[in-house]
Amino acid sequence: MPALRTICTDDYAVIDAGQPVGRIRRAGERQGEVWMWNVTLPTPGAPGNTDGSLDAAKAAFREAWSAFKASIGEKGLAEAIQTQCDTVDKRHHLT
Repeated sequence: MPALRTICTDDYAVIDAGQPVGRIRRAGERQGEVWMWNVTLPTPGAPGNTDGSLDAAKAAFREAWSAFKASIGEKGLAEAIQTQCDTVDKRHHLT
């Protein structure tokens, strides 16, 4: 079950098995209560959408994440997480 980690007010990283896999945030630039969510792994077809509340966004992310993980399989998920880690490492590497 994914968990949320606060980035800042109304902005959350979605963590699964200790890895950041998504983001849910309130879209302050829009009118009304709009929450954007997406899977942040560097994989084609990663889902994302908007919902009218944080609870709805969390539920939609949970459902989409489950289906996405099943569609790419354990090997695809491991490769996507490794690619993400490699990208972060390169950005933080001092030359």
